[in-house]
Amino acid sequence: MKKLFVVFCLMSFLSTNTAVAINDFGNIDKPEKKDPGIIKLPNKKEIDQKAFEQKMAKDESEYQKIRMLSGNGNYMLYLEDNGLIKANSELTEEEKQEKELKSSWIDGYYLFYKVADKIIRANDLDTQNWRFAIDNKTKEINAYATAANLVVINSSLADTFYDNPDALAWLIGHELSHHILGHLQKMTKAYDRINKLENGIINSLMLPGAILIFYPIYNAKQRAWYRRIRKLELEADTEGLSLMARAGFDVDYANDVMSTLTQLGEHEKFYKDTHPQNKKRIENINKQIAILDVNALKTEGEKNLYEKPVMKLKRSSDKKTIVLVPEKSRGSVHYSPVTEQQKIIYKAYSSYLNDDMTQSAKLFEQAYKADKKNYIPCLYLSYINEYNYKKYRDEKNLKQAVKWAKRAYRKHNTDKYTIKQKIEVEKIK
Repeated sequence: MKKLFVVFCLMSFLSTNTAVAINDFGNIDKPEKKDPGIIKLPNKKEIDQKAFEQKMAKDESEYQKIRMLSGNGNYMLYLEDNGLIKANSELTEEEKQEKELKSSWIDGYYLFYKVADKIIRANDLDTQNWRFAIDNKTKEINAYATAANLVVINSSLADTFYDNPDALAWLIGHELSHHILGHLQKMTKAYDRINKLENGIINSLMLPGAILIFYPIYNAKQRAWYRRIRKLELEADTEGLSLMARAGFDVDYANDVMSTLTQLGEHEKFYKDTHPQNKKRIENINKQIAILDVNALKTEGEKNLYEKPVMKLKRSSDKKTIVLVPEKSRGSVHYSPVTEQQKIIYKAYSSYLNDDMTQSAKLFEQAYKADKKNYIPCLYLSYINEYNYKKYRDEKNLKQAVKWAKRAYRKHNTDKYTIKQKIEVEKIK
């Protein structure tokens, strides 16, 4: 009884609204699950699946029109410079020959377009035009993001995954992430500094003995800048998973891409300075997949796909790349990535709402280790152990409830609001 009284006092200090005091322990069959609503999940309003499937069927018909652009036979579609599609039945024989030549560039881009369109719309990135290119002038196995919203995949890599939309989705998601996370500016700065350091090493060779003094300094700084570039690659790997998940693609296929790159071997050797080891990238991918709430992301993406029309396909001014054009351009892209701890907390909270207390406790403990100043994991761990005590009457759960309740109470004082104040604010909203 003394322990129960301690918990009652502690959690009453936190908030009368949370009612975290462990009372009514006699109700073992239906333990009460506390939830002050402090954690706000991303929009999880589900779209009616029948209506969503109808919308996807309509989108698919638009994709098929693009696919037929590179077809042959009596019936063929052509892409006008303004992005409109016309059938050959509307053209004279002379016009058909002219249009066929103008449309030949589209061959090979169909799946690229379809996958990119889904990712862009599902993530609400269709506020401006996006450009895509397949580079067939190099044998390098590579894909990269470059200026003016351009994503390039070299033909060797594009051909490897031409029939695998899920693998292609991660490649595209990775490169889009470089754009939306502002990596291009950071990389430009890093490479500029690296070049200056290389020039410094070369200049030091001209002075007797200078190389012994300056080379270690230049070399250390150069390695530090390369580490920053490699870190950006891991960030793009991570965010690419979220982008493809919202579009409904299977995140496990990211490992297929990395496994293929590992088998090719030379890719890793060539990019060892600018890219983390494939082993490290695979470890990071699996770690991030484990904390992603894929279903929640998919629900969020379905809402966007349902509300947005398929983007138009146009030929760029260089006549070699494709441009995906939204129906209505709205300006700049504003994308806010979710932190790793937020992802863990979201998934932990979803597990808690679904009564999976084992998974929820594991994830909240992981979130606590990532940021021990955050009281929220402590608060919900006290709730979980309270719930388990009511259900199983195990004294260990009661002790854990007391421990986490104490930690939550101590840590909330370092925040801008107390737990009580935060709950009151949420209640007003």
